[in-house]
Parts: sequence; structure tokens; C-alpha cells
Amino acid sequence: MRNIYLVARRELQAGVAKKSFLITTAIMLLVLIAGVFVLDYFVNRDSSEDSEPIAFTSEAQGLIPTVEATAAAQGLSLDPSTVADAAEGEAAVLEGDVIALVSGTPPEITVTFRSAPSQSMLQVLTSALQAQTMSEAVSDLGGDPAAFTQSLTAAVPQVAVLEGDIEDFGPNYLVSMMVLALLMFGLISSGSIISMGVVEEKASRVVEILLATIRPSELFAGKVLGAGLIGLLQLMVYGAGAFAAIRITGILDGFDIPVGPQLLAMLGWFLLGFAAIGTLWGALSSLVSRQEDVGAVTGPMMFVVLIPFYVAIYLVPNAPESAWTTNLSMAPILAPFVMPIRQVFTEVPGWQVAVAVGLNLLIVPVIVWAAAKIYHRAILHTGSRMSLREVFAKSA
Repeated sequence: MRNIYLVARRELQAGVAKKSFLITTAIMLLVLIAGVFVLDYFVNRDSSEDSEPIAFTSEAQGLIPTVEATAAAQGLSLDPSTVADAAEGEAAVLEGDVIALVSGTPPEITVTFRSAPSQSMLQVLTSALQAQTMSEAVSDLGGDPAAFTQSLTAAVPQVAVLEGDIEDFGPNYLVSMMVLALLMFGLISSGSIISMGVVEEKASRVVEILLATIRPSELFAGKVLGAGLIGLLQLMVYGAGAFAAIRITGILDGFDIPVGPQLLAMLGWFLLGFAAIGTLWGALSSLVSRQEDVGAVTGPMMFVVLIPFYVAIYLVPNAPESAWTTNLSMAPILAPFVMPIRQVFTEVPGWQVAVAVGLNLLIVPVIVWAAAKIYHRAILHTGSRMSLREVFAKSA
């Protein structure tokens, strides 16, 4: 363990001191933070400059003056109109003529959207409904505090959607894509660090000197551990930057999305994925002796990362509770990508998360054994690329 620790510390110190690492990390951090601020700018500009059409039924049209005043106070411009009945209003919502339909008799109203509820509009309607209820309660109930409080508390609009699931809206997808992209980038970046380190030592024959003092398994374990810590450090920096930008802009205020816990969980899923993917990535790199040949042997590892990435992108948001999604979110290799995104879109039972972690941990010893065999047999081989058949035939 002492030798593994020394190699890991050397890899960590050398990796974080490289200009390429510092520049890449700084650029990615700036891009991530700037992306959040740019998105917040366009969201706020659209909500403040464009008038959003909204329809009221005849029973709810008494809310229009209060809603307009409340919207103006909150910087939102509305274009209210009236419809004959709820059916006409729902048709206008489905056709896209209005953003929402307000129906019912205050304080019991329903706000109907086509798919994704507008949180800013809901906030305006809630404030307007409560303000009007307050005024009516004070006058009609003679200022009775108990009755007034009860009436005010009940003045919350009910939300209905005509198409899709109310939980499948933009902010959920934004958070899931950010987590998924950071996880993919961390795994690819860490795998590349191992590849370059292994091939560089092999090409310069430094590995021969190192193996005179420590065992190949110790050297390989230290390099994998060091690269994993570098990747984890990068993700911590990116996650902290993204979380700070989200909190500063308030772009997700009003949405029940646990951004902080999702980012922390991402670090755990990274370690679990890297234990399998990064280990095998480094072992395959030992099959070649030149940097220009690395892509030929590590190319399949890109598919190992990209396939779960695209599965998580296209399958989970569309069917977060399907049997396919449930099974793939617990499958080895796939779970670090699919499970955290599934947790954004639906409530996942604790036992399924435990099974996902357990199954992925079970395959780690198998992958570590295979990777150690490959590295031990191929690291001192020079010249042409060594095939896996030659590696295991030699070990036999």
C-alpha cells in the first residue's frame, strides 16, 4: 500500500501541475458558469419583455385586474383574454394561442397548461388569488382572524396539464443533462490521463526502471488511483462552480429539484464507474508503445462511455418508469449514467439504488483482475501493438 500511495501521489501532483490540466479545467469551469448565466439572461428576458397570452373563463375573469397588477409588480407582462367556457379555453391552449387557461370560481380555480407549467405565471396567479381572497375575507368575514387565515391558506390554484407528465419539464432535463455531461467528461478525461501516462512511461522506458523497485500491480494501481483522484477533483470544481452559478442566478428557484444532492451523488457514481471503466482503459493502453497508437486500442472504451450516455439521454426522459429503464439503471457499467438521471425524473426506491451499487461493485474485482493481467503481460512489450489474444495466451 505504501508503494501504491507513493505512485498515486506522484500521479496526482504531476497531473494537477500540468499546464494542460489547469487550462482545460479553467476553460471548462468558465464555460459551465457562463452557460448558466447566459441561460438565466435569456429566460429572464423572455419573461420580462414578451407578453404572455392567458385566457380566463367568465367565472374567473374577476381576477384579471388583480393578476395584471401582480404581474406588473413581479416584472411579468401578461396579455389576458376571456373565453366562453373551459372547452374553448382548452382548445386555445392546445393550439398554442394562449399559455394557460384560468377557470373556476375564486378562490377555487384551476390553471391549465399544455405541457410544462410556467412557474413564473403560477407564482403571479397564486399571489393575485391570495391578495383578492385577503380583500374579500376582510370585508365579508368582518375581519375575523381565524376565518381570514383559513380562507387565505386555501387560496392556491390547482395545476392541470393537457399533454405529457407534469414532472417532465425543462429544468429537470437541464439538471440531468448537466450531471450526465459532467460525468461523461470526467470519465473520458480520467481515462485519457491514464492512457497518456502509461504509454509515455512505456515509450521512454521509464517503466523498466520503476518495475525494478515495485511490482507491476502496485505501479498500475497507483496510476489508476492517481488518475481517479484527478478526475474527482475536476468534477468537484465543476460541480461547485455550477452549483454556485445556479444559486446566484436563482434560475431554478421555485422548482423542487435537489441540485446539490444530485451533484454530490454524481461524484459517487463517477468513482463507481471509474473503478471499472478507468481501470480497463489504462490496461488497454499498455498494449501499445506509441502515443499515436493509443486510439486504436482505447477506441472501444469511448463506446463503453458513449452508449450509456445516449441511453440515459433518450430513454430515461421519455420513459423514466419503464421496465427497460428500471433494469438498465441497475445494470453494471450502465448504472452510473442511467440511475442518477432516473432519480431526477422519478422517485427511485432505495433498494434499487442499493442493487445498482452492489452489482457494479461485484464486477469491479473481475475487471481489475483482467486489467492487471493485461498490464502485467504487456507493459514491457515493445514494438508492434500486442493483441489481447497474445496477452492471455502468454499468461496461460
